[in-house]
Amino acid sequence: MAFTHLSELIALSRVLVSIMAHPACQKRVQSAVEKVRSATRELLEHAKADAFNQFALTGTAEHYAQMHKNALMAEMALKQLLNQTVA
Repeated sequence: MAFTHLSELIALSRVLVSIMAHPACQKRVQSAVEKVRSATRELLEHAKADAFNQFALTGTAEHYAQMHKNALMAEMALKQLLNQTVA
């Protein structure tokens, strides 16, 4: 289930990149950045919760650690993208 949330995060990032391609839409870009940031936080929380639930069910920390690492990497990549957008 966490992979679904991460794929949604990737899709949201792609939408943001396509909006950024039109510099004349700066106000819309700022609005989109805030919406994507909010949705991303929610998706990452779901992904982290799913990873923890998987750990609770299986008892294997390896799977939890990998899913958590993927969620954190996605979060860092999006933050970098958003910083480039706002700058």
